[in-house]
Amino acid sequence: MEILNNKKSIPKPTNFGANLKLLRKLGGMSQKELANLLNLTRNKIASYELGIVEPKATMFLEVSEFFKVDPTEMLKKVFTD
Repeated sequence: MEILNNKKSIPKPTNFGANLKLLRKLGGMSQKELANLLNLTRNKIASYELGIVEPKATMFLEVSEFFKVDPTEMLKKVFTD
């Protein structure tokens, strides 16, 4: 009898949350202000920034476009001020 390997791969963490927080602060916005501009809740922005959840692809692209940042860089690079 063969045992199947049903392990799910754990996704690698991204830099999205930290970069979002830095870009938001550089833009002089509160979490609530950014949430209103993106039609999200403040809690959703906080969850993104803390890395608790990652945005869906469409929201990720919307955020990248909002801040005029290349999506690949938003995930892989660590932005600094």
